[in-house]
Amino acid sequence: MQSKRGLCREGGITPSGCLRSPAKGRSLNADERSVADARKKQQVVGLAKLGSVGLAAAVAHEVRRLLTPVKVHAERAATSSGLSAEASLSLIMLIRAAAEVEQVLDLLVGSQVSREIKILSASRRCLGDDSQIRMHGDPKATALFPEAALNVILHNLVQNAKRACPDGSPIDVTVRPDSTGNTSIHVEDSGSGLKHPSPFRLFDPSASGSGIGLPLCRALVEEYGGTIEVRPRANGGTAAIIWLPAASIAKREAA
Repeated sequence: MQSKRGLCREGGITPSGCLRSPAKGRSLNADERSVADARKKQQVVGLAKLGSVGLAAAVAHEVRRLLTPVKVHAERAATSSGLSAEASLSLIMLIRAAAEVEQVLDLLVGSQVSREIKILSASRRCLGDDSQIRMHGDPKATALFPEAALNVILHNLVQNAKRACPDGSPIDVTVRPDSTGNTSIHVEDSGSGLKHPSPFRLFDPSASGSGIGLPLCRALVEEYGGTIEVRPRANGGTAAIIWLPAASIAKREAA
C-alpha cells in the first residue's frame, strides 16, 4: 500500500481532501479506486440532499402561501357574534388543522431541532384535556426528539384509535422507560381491531387504505432513531407502540 504522501503525489487525496487524477499512463490501484468511489458517493448524496431540501422548502413556502388566508379568515370568523355552536366548533377545528399543517411544514424543511423532552409532559401538551384519553407513565422519562414531531405522531395515532372506538371507549397513552433509558409510548384502544390483511404494510404509503398518516408517523420516528409498530391486543383492540432511544444514545449517534 502506498503512503498517504505518495497517494497525494500520484493521484490520491490532496491535503484538502480532493481527489487528484493519477499520473498519465497509470491506473488507479484498489485503494485509490475505493477512495474515489466513496468520494463520488458522498458527492451524489450531498447533491441529492441539497436538491430535496430545496424542493421541500419551495413546496412548504407555496403551501404556507395558500394556507395563510384560510387561517386568517377562519380566525376572524371565529370571533364573529351570532355564530351557532356547530359553526363555532367547525371554525375551531379548521384553525387547529391549519396549525397542524404548519407543524408538518416545519418538519418538512427541517426547522424543528431535536431537544431533550419529558415525554409524558409533551404528550399531555399535545393531546390536551380530552376526556376519552387516559394518560399514564413515568413523568421523568425523556428522549431527544422534536416536540412538533411527537405532536404529529400522537395526533395521528389517537385519531386512528378514535375512529376504531365510535362508542367513545377510553384510549390509553402510556409512557414506559426501560432499564437502558430507552422509552416506549403505547397508544392502545379496545375498538374494532386491525382490519388490514397485512398489518406490517400499514406503514406502506402504496398499500391500499393505508393513507398518509401512518407512513408519516414511521418516517418521523425513524428519522430520529426510533421504531414504531402496530399490533392487535390480546383482549381486542389495537396497540400502536413507539420506541425512542435514550437521550444519551441519540446524542452520541448524532455526534
